[in-house]
Amino acid sequence: MSTTAENPAPASAPASGVPEILQPSDEAVIPRTEVSLLNKLLSKEINEMNEGRVEIRSLQSDPSSPLHSTETFESLRLKPELIAACYSNGFNQPSKIQSACIPLILRTPYPDVIAQAQNGTGKTATFLLSLLHRIDPKIEATQGLIIAPTIELAQQIEAVAKKLAYKMPEIKIRCAVRGEVATHGTVFNDHIFVGTPGTVEKWLVRFRTIQPEHLICTVVDEADDLFFMQNVKDNLMRILGFIKQNKPDCQMLFFSATFTEDNINFISNAFVPQAQYITLRRSELSLHHIKQCIIYCQSREEKYQAVRNIYASISNTASIIFAYTKASVDWLAARLKADGRSVATLHGNMTVQERAQSVLKFAQGDYKVLICTNVASRGLDIPRVTIVINYDPPVKYETVIDPNAMLRTDGQLGYADYDTYLHRIGRTGRFGRPGLAVNMADSQISAKLFSEIEQHFSMKMQVLDPNNYDALFALDDAPY
Repeated sequence: MSTTAENPAPASAPASGVPEILQPSDEAVIPRTEVSLLNKLLSKEINEMNEGRVEIRSLQSDPSSPLHSTETFESLRLKPELIAACYSNGFNQPSKIQSACIPLILRTPYPDVIAQAQNGTGKTATFLLSLLHRIDPKIEATQGLIIAPTIELAQQIEAVAKKLAYKMPEIKIRCAVRGEVATHGTVFNDHIFVGTPGTVEKWLVRFRTIQPEHLICTVVDEADDLFFMQNVKDNLMRILGFIKQNKPDCQMLFFSATFTEDNINFISNAFVPQAQYITLRRSELSLHHIKQCIIYCQSREEKYQAVRNIYASISNTASIIFAYTKASVDWLAARLKADGRSVATLHGNMTVQERAQSVLKFAQGDYKVLICTNVASRGLDIPRVTIVINYDPPVKYETVIDPNAMLRTDGQLGYADYDTYLHRIGRTGRFGRPGLAVNMADSQISAKLFSEIEQHFSMKMQVLDPNNYDALFALDDAPY
């Protein structure tokens, strides 16, 4: 039997007195550079312009959505060819970040900009539309330079750029990545280059295959990642320093889904001291399209049966389960596989190749369920997920002192990780699709943590009885 919200199951604690979900994990942390690679595997087509046209339009009409704005592409005063390309690729209005950034980027004198917005809000199209608008095709020389952290991302940005420029065939776009050949003495006259730091540094700084005389704009995409990787950072520093020295009036744009305060200060002080800073704040991220539920359980077996019943009742094109320990991940995976489910796992003690294989097969649809730990999921950007299950609540374990003592007071635990919760369930309900987040509490501690999450986001989770199949079936059809 499921317990009620008022009478959750008692906490079970090890000898230390601290429940398992509040103990520091002994799991190996996945390097940030690998997380970036895994995200590229998950997002095979970054900001794919023709993906989910109907759903994008639906979400753009929701004022609480980060894709919504009151602007039109005409009001941004873009070239008619670019406006036509936007409409033909399924966008009927610009997103918030596009509405905020494009007029600023195109304002004269052209300012340097640092812009932060989550993946999926159109930041790639933001800098591509701005750059394409400024290109003069009559000048047969390089005018725009876009730097990305990986070959895959550079190639994806090149593909999107060509889609946006399809009504401007005179504009030439080239990829500068490892494997592309540029010999000494060669001078390219392509209008836009998209490349990785290593190849761009070689072609621009050493070989002068790309010449800076006509550069009007340099874009650094995923800037936070680029400045985090030392070897890549060194190449990037040489590129930007070369441009500042040889073309000091070249506009510089830095985009990322995340920016640390240290990196913002570093970028500003080193290259763009007068930069404008724009961010799509977390408060603008909407949970409006996500149904949030909670199930109270008394044991691990009861939690598993609840998961099993959910998958038996609700359509699942792709889902992700977040568990606290790698032991829970492996146990859940074994049970679901025994029940005939296609399951991938992700935790810090897997090899790099194993993690990449799991993520790639999940992205390709070979696996319908991805089970991962807190550690493995940090920074991971999961696209197009139908269901998110928080098998354990997200916690800031490094702040835990004595949770059992806190439960004997009226105070807050204070260990719930609100940002991680928002990031997790934000993977569902994207592009106008209804989403479902199911939270599972098997102790007073976990029930209290989810209660604090409710209070923080000013919402109430629907209590589910996992044995009530009528209620579960109803979730599948609910307009969240």
